[in-house]
Amino acid sequence: MKKWVVLTTILVTVVLAFNACDKEDDKPKDPVINNPNDSINHLVMEGVFNPARKIHRIYSTQEGEQTIAQTWIWDHDTLKQIDNGNSYYSKFEYNDKHQIVKIIDYYNDNPVGYLAVTYKNNLFHKFERFENGVLTAQTEFTRGNNNKISQIKTTYYSEDYSSKNALTSLYSLFFGKTVSQLMGQSTHKSNTTETSQVTYQGNNIISISCVGNLLDMSYSYKIDYTYDNKNNPIYQNCYTDGVLLHSENNLTSEKAKVYIEEELYDEYTINYSYVYDNNWPVEISGSIYGISASTQYEYYE
Repeated sequence: MKKWVVLTTILVTVVLAFNACDKEDDKPKDPVINNPNDSINHLVMEGVFNPARKIHRIYSTQEGEQTIAQTWIWDHDTLKQIDNGNSYYSKFEYNDKHQIVKIIDYYNDNPVGYLAVTYKNNLFHKFERFENGVLTAQTEFTRGNNNKISQIKTTYYSEDYSSKNALTSLYSLFFGKTVSQLMGQSTHKSNTTETSQVTYQGNNIISISCVGNLLDMSYSYKIDYTYDNKNNPIYQNCYTDGVLLHSENNLTSEKAKVYIEEELYDEYTINYSYVYDNNWPVEISGSIYGISASTQYEYYE
């Protein structure tokens, strides 16, 4: 879950959200989907990541300065590695169905942690995050109508600083910037559990409602999402957790309200704008709290 490398201040929710390229030979079959004209169709095999277009590099632009944030390395139709720079990179492992089962993080060529993905009936069942061989977080998925995710339960096991930072970035990807800022101030106790209720419209998550504990206080929040109708090239890639892993289109807005001890603590809205190439995003821009940033995507041709 290298998504824990935050590429931009604001667009952390979507900055990893685009991966794609064109290969036509020796291509594994795409995941089977029910009637494509049915608005409630769903994947019957998750974790198979083989978009029609594949990203080569992701660039981040802030205050007019553009830098390479990530480089994606493919072997034909298989994503093998993502380089984050500064000696950090991640490698992918797959099962015989071509589903992602493990993502290993490296620093200076030494493994420092990994994400293990397990499936039940070919659908996401559990994500487990390990650091230095120790389980630090576990996410379990409950299914509802049409096998869509209805509940997400996450348990945190570690109090160490590096794990807390990782979980903070994870939260920004899943639930937005405000809560991730709060988590950066917190100390997680062993076996802290947070539960989120998930609502879909078609094949996109349109709202998440979460309850949990933070700084020894209870908190809750609800985030509503809107989408475009274009291809989301991160769809089904476990490297980036959050709504974009489970939604087939790209975020155009997120609106959140955060409560601490049942009192409104913060609320925010982020609007995202895109530049497209043949229904695939090549640039995304947005702003929050007066800070603006953009991310560009270079695809393999």
